[in-house]
Amino acid sequence: MLPLLQCYHYYFVITSITINNYIIVYIVLIIIIMSIMITTIIIYPLMQSLVKNVEVNERLIARQSATSIASSTLYGLEKIRFESLQGLLAEANIAAVYSIELNEGNCNSLTPITYLEPTTDELLCDQIFNLVSNEFSPEATKFRIFIYNYFTPQNFVTTGIPSQVLDVIPAYDAGNTATADTLLRVTVWIEYYNDPPYYVVLSGLIFNEEK
Repeated sequence: MLPLLQCYHYYFVITSITINNYIIVYIVLIIIIMSIMITTIIIYPLMQSLVKNVEVNERLIARQSATSIASSTLYGLEKIRFESLQGLLAEANIAAVYSIELNEGNCNSLTPITYLEPTTDELLCDQIFNLVSNEFSPEATKFRIFIYNYFTPQNFVTTGIPSQVLDVIPAYDAGNTATADTLLRVTVWIEYYNDPPYYVVLSGLIFNEEK
C-alpha cells in the first residue's frame, strides 16, 4: 500500500509543477503581449510624434534662415550698380530671353566700372551667395536670383525659371520688354528643405537712383 501512496504523491507533485510552469508561461506571455500593446499603442505614436516635431522645428528654423538670407540678398542687390544689371538684361532682351539669373557661378558676368578697378559688383555678388544664417547656407543650385524688366509679362520669362518664381511674376497682357531704364524686378529663390521640397521666394524692386 505504501508504494501506491508514494506513487500518487509523486504524481501530485509532478502535476503541480507542470501546472505552475503553465501558469508562469501564461503570465510571461501576458507580459509580452502587454509590452507589445504598450509599445504599439502608446510608445510608437509618441516616438513618431517626437520625430515629426523635430522635423517641423528643423524646417521652421531653415525657413527663417532662408528668409533672412533672401532679405539680405535684396538689400545687397541694391548696392550693385544698376548699369551693371541693366547691361546684362539688355543683352538678354536682344536674345529674346527677357530675364537674367545670378547664381554662385556667374557673378563674374557683372562688368567692372573700369577694367583697371577691382570688380566691386562681382565681389558683392560673391558675398551674397556666401551668406549664412543660423549655420544655414543654401547650396549653389538651391539659391538663385532672377532679374527682369518691371513690365515683362509672365509668359516671356518661362525658360529655366522655377514655377515658384513664375507664380510671383504679374501676368501682364503686354510687356515693354525692350526697356529697362529705370526699374527692374528681382526675385530671390531659395530651396531650404528637400524632403519634401520647400521654398522661400522673395521679390523686390531695383531702381536707377540716377534717373
